[in-house]
Amino acid sequence: MRTSSFPLAGGAFVALAVSLSFACGEEVDPNPGRRPNDGTVPGNAIVKVGIRRLSQKEYRDTVRDLTGIDHEPKSLPIDDLVPFDNDQALQVPTQPLIDAIEAEANAITAKIMADQAVRDRLVGCTPKAADDRDCMTSFVTTFGRRALRRPLAQDEVADFVGLTDLATSANDFFVGVDAAFKAFFQHASFLYRIEIGEPVPDKPGVFRLNDFEVASRLSYFLWGSMPDDALLDAAEKGELGTVDKRRAAITRMMADPKARERVLRFHAMWLGYERMAQSPTVADAARRETNEVVSRVVFERHGSWNDLLRTDETFIDQNLATTYGIPWPGGEGFQWVKITDERRKGILGHVSFLSHGSKFGDTSPTLRGIAVKTRLLCEPRPQPPPNANVDDPPPAYEGKDCKHDRYLGIAATGCGGCHKPIDSIGFGLERWDNSGAYRETEKDRPECKFPEEGEIVGVGTFKGPAGLADVLAQSGGVEKCLTKQLYRFAMGHEVMPEDQNAVAELDTRFVEKEQHFDELVVELASSNWFGFRLQD
Repeated sequence: MRTSSFPLAGGAFVALAVSLSFACGEEVDPNPGRRPNDGTVPGNAIVKVGIRRLSQKEYRDTVRDLTGIDHEPKSLPIDDLVPFDNDQALQVPTQPLIDAIEAEANAITAKIMADQAVRDRLVGCTPKAADDRDCMTSFVTTFGRRALRRPLAQDEVADFVGLTDLATSANDFFVGVDAAFKAFFQHASFLYRIEIGEPVPDKPGVFRLNDFEVASRLSYFLWGSMPDDALLDAAEKGELGTVDKRRAAITRMMADPKARERVLRFHAMWLGYERMAQSPTVADAARRETNEVVSRVVFERHGSWNDLLRTDETFIDQNLATTYGIPWPGGEGFQWVKITDERRKGILGHVSFLSHGSKFGDTSPTLRGIAVKTRLLCEPRPQPPPNANVDDPPPAYEGKDCKHDRYLGIAATGCGGCHKPIDSIGFGLERWDNSGAYRETEKDRPECKFPEEGEIVGVGTFKGPAGLADVLAQSGGVEKCLTKQLYRFAMGHEVMPEDQNAVAELDTRFVEKEQHFDELVVELASSNWFGFRLQD
């Protein structure tokens, strides 16, 4: 199947129809004639990967890197974080989405055409006349390779160059350029990360990705955006087809500031502070604190990831210092300070983590326990039964109305089987409110003391965020969850049974690399299976 990318009556574009045919399972090769990856076929760690639409953030960053324009795609739907924004299972094509894509394409094109310097830079040649097909061909092949992240096939070039007819009719070369930009920004290969590959002989269902597909997989994993010209050139030269060759590209990419930004975004989505139920001022400060600590441990000190759980320094302003009860050394703005409270050490003592589980105007032991179980230990929790009352605070239990007693009352009912193992975790964090401040009793109720100790059943007891971090680090569960979440982030889907071998391989490499997270990222990107896909 092949679908043209040009306007119909009413200004609609049909490029997205191609993506819908992919989503329905029809095998369409968008990269005709490209040389496939020639790496050795891996053993039993080949993974399934579907066709993924660019997330809203990836879309914005791709437009920026492609055009130099900072465009906020306000028409596109806000992505769910489950915990990541690139989960293919949630990327169902809808008519409102198609309409939004057209609106964004028109808006981006309008910005380009309104700025002659930007327009001329992207076109890359000066037309001699309205019907200058040589200039149009040069523009289409050069810009098209970057926009679609692969060279265009000859028939695709012919279709785009055919837009010169519009320019001729209007006696304006840039009328054709305007139409071409709108078509590119609605093209399936721009909107989606399409990975088809070539069948591997004697390996039913196994496909070897070509170098351009590997380039896109690398760039969206490591940078969250399109491949740059150097990476596309490497693909053109066949320099991404083996692990050894790919490592050179990965090393260069990891030195780019976009790689650090991507690592920080992974942590923000995984740990849940990308979106926070706090005021914008507090949320911005909280994200900055945790991002700076992650950046220092992972990149500047090249430390073990577990150092994040136990670090005795943080990066805060005076407002956060007051909230945390940390002595302020003086001065303005954000500063590195020592954490003097042993119970607060590590990133689990940050408001970015402690803000989890706000409910009924206070912290929820249940929701905090779920956050630890699902985010840090990768243990899914069942949904509450339909008859469970989750909209009202727990009632008094045996005449006792203190918060801890009321939650113990839930555990004493038929709901205890689910609540006990999660509420017991939340109890150990109850002395820290959702702003990150320490407390010992309920507000205006000195008789209602919060519990000091919590427990991860089967693992150990703990006191406070630092105690929780110690228990998690000693159990090894959080490291295994980390590799699983990084894999999920890279592949864009839940970890399925067929993914277990690849994840186990990452677990082993993480231990071998002494839990250096930046090296884990490199190991994932340079894994042999990274250049293949398994048919769904």
